[in-house]
Amino acid sequence: MSMMTPFYHFKGTRDAIRPLDRIDHIREASKDFQKTMLAKPKVRFYKSIELIRVP
Repeated sequence: MSMMTPFYHFKGTRDAIRPLDRIDHIREASKDFQKTMLAKPKVRFYKSIELIRVP
């Protein structure tokens, strides 16, 4: 089992010519993404790390 799984819910949402169409596509994709995330098991541990350190 992989710790990271790619998701493709938002693929193609920015392909529309009109900005309002892009927003509509993103809104619809986000609903599907939310349903998918809520259907999965809850996270038992979360830790954030810094990817870039700036002096």
